[in-house]
Amino acid sequence: MFFVLSKILVVFADPLTVLCLGFLGVLLAYRRRWARLALAVLLIATYSLSAPVTTLRLLHWLEGNRPTLATLQPHYDIGIVLTGMTNLPASTAEQLEFLGSVDRILAGIALIKTGRADKLLISGGSSSLTNLGEREAPRLKNFALQQGLTEAQLVIEAESRNTYENAANTASLLHHTPQARLLLITSAAH
Repeated sequence: MFFVLSKILVVFADPLTVLCLGFLGVLLAYRRRWARLALAVLLIATYSLSAPVTTLRLLHWLEGNRPTLATLQPHYDIGIVLTGMTNLPASTAEQLEFLGSVDRILAGIALIKTGRADKLLISGGSSSLTNLGEREAPRLKNFALQQGLTEAQLVIEAESRNTYENAANTASLLHHTPQARLLLITSAAH
């Protein structure tokens, strides 16, 4: 139930949705005296909140600077990558279509290739409300294998549908290794 609510309610938390509802409210409650001012404020707010100059600065403020290799431990037992970086409906069996957060899987693969971690855990199933059969982690596992990783270096969790379930399912997978050094590979916005 939480999964369905999270997918539906996120639409209403989107600033663009709120602003469009504001436009609709102004149109429904049209009063000539204040309608022009209200529409002007809504238009300026819409542009200001959706312009790349604003969104990129806010995202950078949220994320901060990426940690350098010098700030990380010299070695981790497991690097954990959370999915949500592919467009599965546009992907084919031969070619994955990546979104803007592809750097997560690339950083995870680099972590293994440079010997800074022993295993890469890829966590994520289907985040779709309608297509539950297509899961992202197995597709990313195939991608990691194509990039030179081995089966022994990869662990897959393909049941989670959102970030909360990523955390819960990954924790249950790792409960038998409480002393393991873990590195979460994601973005702050995620």
